[in-house]
Amino acid sequence: MKERYQKGAILMQIIVAISTFLILVYSYNFLSRNSAFLNQFKLPEKQIQNLVKQPNASYSLKISSPKTGDTFYIGSVCEINWTSQNINAVSFYLARQGSNDVNIIIIEKIQASAGKFFWTIPINNNDINLGGQFKIFAMSEEISNSLIGETGWFTIVPSAN
Repeated sequence: MKERYQKGAILMQIIVAISTFLILVYSYNFLSRNSAFLNQFKLPEKQIQNLVKQPNASYSLKISSPKTGDTFYIGSVCEINWTSQNINAVSFYLARQGSNDVNIIIIEKIQASAGKFFWTIPINNNDINLGGQFKIFAMSEEISNSLIGETGWFTIVPSAN
């Protein structure tokens, strides 16, 4: 019984392979003789370019402030300014120099067209309380959470009060 089942399974695989081959041959012959048929589905080159975008090639975001060397006090307001192209939403994160983590969320999914966000540097944040050198990173979910912009190093110092 087992041999009969195995022979039947092998025969079925052969039939499927031959059928697939015949379908491919027929399709090739039909399409090669009917280029007019294919041309009705052809998109103009400009439309094809709009559909096929290179990842990250047409996206851009440039953070203009804070600038490298700027100094801010804990509890003060840091104005983040940027310009962007072809990005709907952007998230900003803060990283401390010497740390491998971008672990402080400034704001997530703000409209990129806003171009500005006023961030109050938190008073009770263990990662910021001692001050130090920091960088802001911009990321976008639209581009697979890719890094799309960053600032230079700036300083956050404990409050002057």
